[in-house]
Amino acid sequence: MPPLHDYTALERDMCFLLAEHDDPSGHDLGDALDKLYSSGASQSSVYPVLKTLRSDGLVEKRASEGYGSAYVLTEEGREAVREYSEWVGGRVPEE
Repeated sequence: MPPLHDYTALERDMCFLLAEHDDPSGHDLGDALDKLYSSGASQSSVYPVLKTLRSDGLVEKRASEGYGSAYVLTEEGREAVREYSEWVGGRVPEE
């Protein structure tokens, strides 16, 4: 698995959204990205990103209680988010 800083901003943001939400659907993630980006993230960009993150072992797709699927970070995904957070946190100057 490549370190999270090797991924695109959208892929990293998707990982952080997954870390913050409980089993969101692809649609839920698209809505969250729309709120995050002023330009609005297209719902059509969500699933290719999830596919990349799944194939790299960072995200797992699960059956949802409702319609569609839910997505969660794998243990590797959670570790990647933690490591990236530490990496970024070490670069932000303290006031």
